[in-house]
Amino acid sequence: MACSPADVMWTRQDRASAEKRYRRAPSIDELLYGPGDPELATDLVSLGLLLKDMGQNAAASGSLNRAVAIYEKAFGTNSPQVRQLRETIGSRGR
Repeated sequence: MACSPADVMWTRQDRASAEKRYRRAPSIDELLYGPGDPELATDLVSLGLLLKDMGQNAAASGSLNRAVAIYEKAFGTNSPQVRQLRETIGSRGR
């Protein structure tokens, strides 16, 4: 799995810089691939998990719920992608 500069920044606890990059990625992917593409959902998951880690739960929920909706439409509601995301969201909430 590729590691983005935002991933490295988050790992190094530079959440503000990571957030800037994670916020930019969905806009780029939405222009490139469209609003329902799983690549966009992947970016929204990264952003959502970072925001959740930062305690910005309302903003995180919006990104994560949008990602779930994209994955459900692309792969189906019982797909491995949707199940894994729901498990990740649940485990991060504890």
